[in-house]
Amino acid sequence: MAKVLEYALFSQKAYEYKNNSQSAAFFNAWMKQYAWNAASDKIPHAPLPNADFYPEFWIKQDSSEAVIAIRGTANFDNVLTDIKTWYPDIVFNDRNDNLPQHYFRLANVYYHKCLDYLKKNFPKAKLSLTGHSLGGAIAQIVVGLNQRPHTVVAFNAPGIGCMVPQAKNIANLIHNINSRYGMINKIGETVGSIDYIDIPEKEDIAKRYFEADTNEKQEERILQSIQGLVGFEAQAVMSEINADENEKAASILLAGYPQHKISNVIDALKTDQYKTLAYRPYFGAGV
Repeated sequence: MAKVLEYALFSQKAYEYKNNSQSAAFFNAWMKQYAWNAASDKIPHAPLPNADFYPEFWIKQDSSEAVIAIRGTANFDNVLTDIKTWYPDIVFNDRNDNLPQHYFRLANVYYHKCLDYLKKNFPKAKLSLTGHSLGGAIAQIVVGLNQRPHTVVAFNAPGIGCMVPQAKNIANLIHNINSRYGMINKIGETVGSIDYIDIPEKEDIAKRYFEADTNEKQEERILQSIQGLVGFEAQAVMSEINADENEKAASILLAGYPQHKISNVIDALKTDQYKTLAYRPYFGAGV
């Protein structure tokens, strides 16, 4: 059965569609080590890597389990979706979040195509889902709305409890791995279990944000929250912010990016401190 570290690697791999030779070699070695086969090409009319919504499909070499990994925020359309979905929570601390209908429809179609493929070819396989940030949230939404007993392991995902309250019925199947001082994973209402990990990079700055007075102007709150919404494109967004005019927001943005990104989560999971968590197995469910 897949371990937490494997789910994290699946989540990172979904971002690596523009593989250079070094990253390709890493993931090829990883697939061999953990005995997984890429199976995205088995799903008809699957989204392409340059699409706004992009998932990947993996099947264990012994056909015992399969994983759907959904990419998180990777382009401007994803950023807009993040903001539209969790805007009430970000700006007004209002939990009336908005379901990302377009991405849910795409994810739901892909999910059912994967189920159909497994039923026809590997009916005994156990299926689970994973994703980082927006991808982890979409994975939870799919399982929550379908009310199917498929495990979700999400990394630094915003909460979906308010927009999909029925997900609470299967909260025992949803597992969140969150950076302790990550900001995006504090947005929305989290469903399921939470394991916190410490990310050393820029932790001192991020920690001060949680300990500081939170009575800021509305404009500052938007800037302080957007770091997680842009995922690994935060550095590009940084160029749009005048650090001289809003030094605090810029500082938090720079701290939030390292706390949020999936590669730093993986680095933490590889340390002795989180060895038990990294190798914790999560069972999928039949198709």
